Amino acid sequence: MKYLICMPLVLAMIILPGCDNRKATKFTILPSDVPGIISLGFQQRYPSGLVREWEVEKEGEHLVFEVGFTYNSKPVEAAFNPDGTFLREE
Repeated sequence: MKYLICMPLVLAMIILPGCDNRKATKFTILPSDVPGIISLGFQQRYPSGLVREWEVEKEGEHLVFEVGFTYNSKPVEAAFNPDGTFLREE
């Protein structure tokens, strides 16, 4: 009988830590949905960049706009804050 009571508690302790809602979530968006300030930041940093895809990712409590593009014939990914400031390049 104790086994029947304890087993669900043990399973819950194993499974629930994996149910974290603060993990990053990513969505693909259309270029027309990218805020102008972010498009401007991208164009200023990569004037000849050819955009392949825009994504919005929630990292913790913050939104990050990520762009996949070709620059100087090489695939590049870059991330920008919602205010258009550059974050990182991969």
